[in-house]
Amino acid sequence: MFIPYKYRDIIPKDPLYTDTGDYIRPGSRLWFTYMCNLHRRISSATTSQERKYLLQSEQERERETRELLQKEQAIKAEARYYGTSVHTLSRRRHASKMLTGKTRHFHERMNYLTTTPLKGNDVIRHAELNAEMESFELYYNSGVNFNERSKQATRKIRKEKEKKKEITSDDTKELEHRPKKRNTALVANNFFHTDEDRHKRNRPSEVSVDTTAVAGPSRIKF
Repeated sequence: MFIPYKYRDIIPKDPLYTDTGDYIRPGSRLWFTYMCNLHRRISSATTSQERKYLLQSEQERERETRELLQKEQAIKAEARYYGTSVHTLSRRRHASKMLTGKTRHFHERMNYLTTTPLKGNDVIRHAELNAEMESFELYYNSGVNFNERSKQATRKIRKEKEKKKEITSDDTKELEHRPKKRNTALVANNFFHTDEDRHKRNRPSEVSVDTTAVAGPSRIKF
């Protein structure tokens, strides 16, 4: 591949990309167009110091563009991992972290309450544990931690309710749709049981139904 002599000293060492993230292949028409424009900008400089500054600025700009493209690709990959869009990634990540923390907290606390050693038939201690378990379940289903103060709990519940009012686009709903997941909205003891966007399609029955018109013995008993 022949490269004009005037371009050989100003060829960037880093790969070149367009504004849309497409790679500029060396030797292509787009590459020569880029080099021609770069040569014109450098040639217009009056001193060698200005030329050096323009060349360094161009290289830094290309490096920043490449870093931004890498960050954008990383965000898109994370959005695909969470099964959502880039615009709702933060909300999806927060919901996943919150649900994981609540599940872990529920397991640790209930494991402690159900394995606390009791001496004999201590009725009072049994009643205290039952009351503590009911109180913990109430706080857990309200979306707060067991040891939080009442003001913090109220503030957190209000914040979670405000997040439910966020609008989810149809495209995001399509990305977050899980056809094989059970319908969690039917579970009353669930923090999200009032969220209509979480309705899932029921799984098909595993029992095959014979729809043929062939007569057979009836199993109905009169």
